[in-house]
Amino acid sequence: MHRTFLSVGLIGLSSLVLVSATKAYFSSQAVSAGNKITAGTLSVALNGHGSQTLPFNVDNLAPGDGFAQCVKVSNSGTLPLDWSFTLVNTSGSTPSLHDVLKARVYLWNDAAAPVDSDCVVGGGGQWTGLGDQYLTEYVFPQDVGSLASLVDGYFKLEFYLEPDLRQAGNVDVSDNDYQGAWSEYSLQVDAVQ
Repeated sequence: MHRTFLSVGLIGLSSLVLVSATKAYFSSQAVSAGNKITAGTLSVALNGHGSQTLPFNVDNLAPGDGFAQCVKVSNSGTLPLDWSFTLVNTSGSTPSLHDVLKARVYLWNDAAAPVDSDCVVGGGGQWTGLGDQYLTEYVFPQDVGSLASLVDGYFKLEFYLEPDLRQAGNVDVSDNDYQGAWSEYSLQVDAVQ
């Protein structure tokens, strides 16, 4: 009898092992490898436009004269940006032309309308005036606005001397004090996201 129980026990144990060994589970797996996340970029460039180049150099400016400089700001980054510009008087004679030089600043407000090589508007766009005052009165940086990725923006600087320099701002001078006077500037554009 003992053998019978042993035989039945072994058969039961064998059956249990067999059943668990033949029991099947379905499974599946999918893998997507090499997933990458990259931060966008801000990359702004400052250039002259058309025949106008940077840096600019103007000689023989006389009272009553002026000149315009068109500046192209390019966003070659992958993100839109907000930009501003600063004009810094880096050096000059004594007295400095900076004291009596006036500037009008304009922003091109239509990215879809062209600006030709002479900085003349076309296609219905227009220049928006940001200021007309002595350079000593400007507060920099001048916030300009937004610029989409891979888009160019433009601003125009018109520098001029009043016909009568004796009326120049808070400066008490004679016209002759500024013969041969000069000023040098750095033009800087800052971009933030």
